[in-house]
Amino acid sequence: MQDGNIGGTEPIQYGYPVEEIGQPLPIPMDYYGPNMDQTGYDYQYGMPPNDNEYGDFLGESNENPLPEAALEPSKPSQKSISNFFGNSGEAVEKLEQTLGLIKPEAMPHVDEIFTVIRREGLAILKVRRVQLTAEQASQFFQDMYEAQDFSEAVAHMYSGPILAMVLSGPSAVHHWNKLIGPPTFKERMDDPKCLRAKFGVPDSDIKNGLHASASEADALRELHFFFPELIVEPILADSLAAYYLNENVHPVLTIGLSKLVRERPDDPVMWLADWLLANNPNKPKEYSRNGCQ
Repeated sequence: MQDGNIGGTEPIQYGYPVEEIGQPLPIPMDYYGPNMDQTGYDYQYGMPPNDNEYGDFLGESNENPLPEAALEPSKPSQKSISNFFGNSGEAVEKLEQTLGLIKPEAMPHVDEIFTVIRREGLAILKVRRVQLTAEQASQFFQDMYEAQDFSEAVAHMYSGPILAMVLSGPSAVHHWNKLIGPPTFKERMDDPKCLRAKFGVPDSDIKNGLHASASEADALRELHFFFPELIVEPILADSLAAYYLNENVHPVLTIGLSKLVRERPDDPVMWLADWLLANNPNKPKEYSRNGCQ
């Protein structure tokens, strides 16, 4: 999605702050999963956002959060763990993030869809309930501009509220596509257990209930459309992560721990933290105006 003019309007920026994605709508209480707070953030796989980060978006403050028991982190599902590790304990699938959309016709079934997503080993990192404008829907579907059903697809996407989700898990892009099933109703007839078959409108290719990013590149672009503040970083595979630690972390940490043993400070944690800050090999270099360090 690139910047550009749509229908003679002002240039639409790549990605939208939440208050600019149509008309923000509050997420009702029954949309919260067992690990979510009132921001719609799932505590299962991340740290909570700042208190006021989404207050304006939700149309309510966070002064009265859910009971503490509802915010306690839960353990990943056994299926999620088994997807990450084979019998040898080595990582076998790449951890990814992808976009999931629940379209207007499937919005009454959000709780059921959330249940299936978690049961299948995918984490819901963030949700955002929005009402798109016609221009924003056109921007989102710009890659299918020349398709015969472009206008119908765009009109459907701004016909009612939709729910955008950041999904994460092993091979999340492929997993989510497989979970929701094929887009056309004829193909869905051959896969009656898929989410689109359950929650899409029969005999409709457009009103198929859900959307999935087709590839990793599409996932990155579409995630930034609905969550411009989201940072999607590549996660190193097991062997690459071990190599990075051995090359960049362990040597410096070993020296610091050795000095810590010799110094025996009163507060070893703070001493080591200060030492690592002072001896960080990746610390930015300062240059004077004449270019000298």
